[in-house]
Amino acid sequence: MRVVLRGEVGEGRAVTKKAWKRVGGEAQLSMLGAASSIIDKNMMPTCPVCQGPLRFYYHEFKQTPRRSGTVWIWCGACGAWEHASRVELPKDRTYADPWATLNLDAFDRLERNQFLDQLERKWESGELPRQFTCA
Repeated sequence: MRVVLRGEVGEGRAVTKKAWKRVGGEAQLSMLGAASSIIDKNMMPTCPVCQGPLRFYYHEFKQTPRRSGTVWIWCGACGAWEHASRVELPKDRTYADPWATLNLDAFDRLERNQFLDQLERKWESGELPRQFTCA
């Protein structure tokens, strides 16, 4: 299991909130299954680790002829997370990605800079959509 520490610097001191924990084993399979449920059924499952509500983010790479992207799924309660790439979005689904205009290099830099913390902040502030839009 890989652990990524979350922290903020405030008033000259570091404050640790919690650790992000990439899941493995059965929890990983459940987390990836949850990603499928979110994409295919627009249904929000619970975390396989703590039963808390899961959160997700989808970024589509503008490549033709297929619509494919990456999905991040995480639990804001316990810090469990997983990521899947080369995800094909059904034709009738859209997602209002706040980072949709970033080119591949800029998105790569974003992902490498405390991305889960950024996702969590955007989720909490309501900047990330809570579901896909169906056509």
